[in-house]
Amino acid sequence: MKTLIVIAIAVIIIVVGIICAMLILGDENITSPFDGVSNTDERTMDEDFESDEKESSLNSP
Repeated sequence: MKTLIVIAIAVIIIVVGIICAMLILGDENITSPFDGVSNTDERTMDEDFESDEKESSLNSP
């Protein structure tokens, strides 16, 4: 019985830690952490890099 309580507490701590990490990083929308699609308007680093590459290729002679 004690092992079940310890496991339950560990799972709760892990879940709270993941949620806090997501809040701090701000990459995921907390209301839907499992769809894998963030509903924010922020661009990811890859999207930023791709758009910068497109802009620089347009500006090159």
